[in-house]
Amino acid sequence: MQDVSRGDGRTVLFVSHNMAAIQQLCKNLCLLKNGTVDFIGNVEQGIELYLENNEFAKIDNIKTQLQKQPQDEVLRLLDLQITQEEENKDSFFTNLPLEVYFKYEVFKTTYALRIGFDIINAKTGTIVFRSFHDDHYDSIKAINQGIYETKALIPENLFLEGEYMLSVSIGVHNVRWIIYDNIKISFSYYNIKGINKLYISDHRPGIINPFIEWKNINLSH
Repeated sequence: MQDVSRGDGRTVLFVSHNMAAIQQLCKNLCLLKNGTVDFIGNVEQGIELYLENNEFAKIDNIKTQLQKQPQDEVLRLLDLQITQEEENKDSFFTNLPLEVYFKYEVFKTTYALRIGFDIINAKTGTIVFRSFHDDHYDSIKAINQGIYETKALIPENLFLEGEYMLSVSIGVHNVRWIIYDNIKISFSYYNIKGINKLYISDHRPGIINPFIEWKNINLSH
């Protein structure tokens, strides 16, 4: 498209929800909302406005979900958040780490209590991965009565651009789930400065988009 637009007196209208491609290819941006023009102007400002207003996969806000959780004798989830350095509500960037924050109360000492989550591709329903707080432990431990904060850091350059859900998975190992598939946060990843940024308008297949180290050696010298 860049080659086509270089012709004298030629304007190309590029319609897309791919913010990375828009940033790479466009000089001006027109943002539509409910069939009317919401913004015309600078590409960076338009992208920021789009990210702030992006709402997919309507899910009750986390406060409502927490209020609806059933009473349990072992644990109650008090808060759940996902955040990033350059936070835009429910929209995040693939080239930055993502922090998952849990706050919860444990009512009695419980052996093999596991705090975790699934990351799910919102379009396909595929579980990208599951993680628990004790995945790196050398032995199974108990969590004593009290109020806890637990954080998980998802590394940068792991996700493909797209829409995802974080679904809470908390349970007692080999006994029962306490919270499973009923408390979720939806979020979007945008690949503006991440992997494959030079060819960012090209849709890449797969589930994840990890940083793979390559070496290129010229054998003719």
